[in-house]
Amino acid sequence: MPSQSKLKPYANIKAKVREYTDKDGKTKGVYVDVGTLFASPHLSNLTIKLDTVPIGNNWNGWLSVFKREDFETDNIKEGIKEIAL
Repeated sequence: MPSQSKLKPYANIKAKVREYTDKDGKTKGVYVDVGTLFASPHLSNLTIKLDTVPIGNNWNGWLSVFKREDFETDNIKEGIKEIAL
């Protein structure tokens, strides 16, 4: 496992637990947070930390990854600076 000190939160891990139809007739999903995907500054190491595991008939076994907006601005630039040094 990579060094925990260099890993930063990269994305949220979510499970779709149900679907609904919006006012325009489009099918949408309802997602719940189940953990976080951590990444090294160069994205060479990825690690998942699950905080909970969904159970029940509403979950089909799939998890979705939603990139956090703050990772790129904070961490990729740090990684580029490290390469330049």
